[in-house]
Amino acid sequence: MKTNWLKTRRKHLGLTQEELAAQLQLLGQPFTPAAVSHWETGRFQPPLNNSEFRTALSDILKMDIGVMLHAAGYEVDTGHTPEGEQAAYIIDRIAAEDRLKAVKMLETYFDPA
Repeated sequence: MKTNWLKTRRKHLGLTQEELAAQLQLLGQPFTPAAVSHWETGRFQPPLNNSEFRTALSDILKMDIGVMLHAAGYEVDTGHTPEGEQAAYIIDRIAAEDRLKAVKMLETYFDPA
């Protein structure tokens, strides 16, 4: 049986399923201890495709998002520079309604010519 990365990390931090769910809720993510249990047993997968959820979970678990995604079994592109990783980290933490504006600001520095 494959070890569940989420359960391992949660226990490493000394968090219960209830505490993890409560911290997610404090960060605006409406998940219950039952949802955490389902993620840990493999019944359901955590919604890691949602950037706000990803950011909240990585903050609670004190994990870099790329490391967290790799632990969850995703292939993670490691071809970015440290500055590129930092830009992505920052953009993921900007309010959803402002992310496109931030990307457009970055694009002003891009000159393909």
